[in-house]
Amino acid sequence: VTAESIARKQNPTNGVVTMLCAGRMLREKGVDMVVKAFAMMPRKERYRVILSGSGPAFQDVQELVAQHRLEKYVYLPGWVEREKLLGFFKKSQIFIFPNWWLAYGSVALEEAMSMGLASIIPKGGALEWLSGGTARMFTPGDVADLARAMQELGEDAKLRTAIASLG
Repeated sequence: VTAESIARKQNPTNGVVTMLCAGRMLREKGVDMVVKAFAMMPRKERYRVILSGSGPAFQDVQELVAQHRLEKYVYLPGWVEREKLLGFFKKSQIFIFPNWWLAYGSVALEEAMSMGLASIIPKGGALEWLSGGTARMFTPGDVADLARAMQELGEDAKLRTAIASLG
């Protein structure tokens, strides 16, 4: 990944910033937090959110998207083949890891960083260590703080590029 390709990716030509959250949809992984945080953000038309994965929390997340009337902005493809998931990584500018056990790392975060995505992760623990401090962080469990991080990275292409270049 070159600095030029990262810069091109961080500044999409259609002006829409794509955020990706991928993984097994379990309540404890906090995918609902992404929906709630996105619902708080202004100028939703500037964003697309891909929530890829399936699991016990899928229907709850789907209902939450409908409750907040976000169907126009949030795509819920369910479980997808690896090739399609890699396509989501390639078309996204931001990777969101909403919740995780503090002692565990993540292959998904490593993939996101290797593909030049700026990442948003909870503060503390293995994910922060794994990111080398380059990811945008939020207070674990704090939806408003997650919304702040999403908006900050979503609106600042230079910051996305800087973070992605460090990862």
